[in-house]
Amino acid sequence: MVPKRGSSKGREETERKSSGTARKSPIVLPLVLAYLIPGAGHVYLKRHWHGLALLAAISGMFFCGILMQGRMFVPTSGNIYTTIMTYGGYIGDLCNGLLYVLTVGLGYEQETLPGALHDYGTKFIVCSGLLNLLAVVDVFEIVSGEKAES
Repeated sequence: MVPKRGSSKGREETERKSSGTARKSPIVLPLVLAYLIPGAGHVYLKRHWHGLALLAAISGMFFCGILMQGRMFVPTSGNIYTTIMTYGGYIGDLCNGLLYVLTVGLGYEQETLPGALHDYGTKFIVCSGLLNLLAVVDVFEIVSGEKAES
């Protein structure tokens, strides 16, 4: 017997698909991978070239910042400018994931040095973290289905 066109089974399946309960892959694992290791979320989602490009760009920018003797931000309170700058830089540093954890864990500490090179190094480190955050957002959009296939 052929089910009717408007049968309840077909409607339930359509409702389940539209409500988002039927996901092709779990959402948490790719996000955690993307945060911890730059590009790993994209590699997990079978976008190997995107993942490798992100790994090269983010880790390259991070290590260039380290080689320029950039410093890691430590959150400090004081006037409003100091608080915003240090907490913002600290959040940018934290967005590097395992790169930040390993670098700080291995004892990298750099005092504030005069000169443009060291300042650029600090900015490279923070910008690599913000780029990693954008990669995590991209993985979220891919997994949630908000981004079209490319």
